[in-house]
Amino acid sequence: MPKSEEKPPVGRPSIYSDAIATAICEDIVLGLSIREIAAKPDMPGNATIWRWIATNEEFQGLYARAKESQAERFAEELLEIADDGSNDWVVRRQGEDEIVVADHEHIQRSRLRVDARKWLMAKMLPKKYGDKTQVEHSGELKLSQIDDHTLNEQIVAAMVASGISEAQARAFVARDEDGT
Repeated sequence: MPKSEEKPPVGRPSIYSDAIATAICEDIVLGLSIREIAAKPDMPGNATIWRWIATNEEFQGLYARAKESQAERFAEELLEIADDGSNDWVVRRQGEDEIVVADHEHIQRSRLRVDARKWLMAKMLPKKYGDKTQVEHSGELKLSQIDDHTLNEQIVAAMVASGISEAQARAFVARDEDGT
């Protein structure tokens, strides 16, 4: 078939391009999931995007930066959701009177939205948004001195337990004693 009569490819794009990769990452920053992005008619399918993430180093870097930006976007959304009290109250009829009452369903939904974003942020950027853990030690710490011979025997035993022959382990310890 002559070039002028070639038909455009049918179906979703499956060949990696910088333009498609950039569009995917922009959607990720906006909060869309891979599933939502893949549902768009001009985007590659779900499996193709995940394959690119797994096998294409350039795309892996773009994707990682997009996820970091998405976490930062979630941080901004947290404040917006928490500060927005516009639907926290509803007017109900009680007899002939109208009363204003809390809309507990909306308040719970807002709490869920905040908690979901906080959880995702902690998973995406654990050093920045993850829970800090502090380990404290109580009790005694006893250090004992052992002589070089006992230490060398423990090293040989550990090496043998890991699958190294006893002869090789002893040769290693002997080399270390000689300083070579």
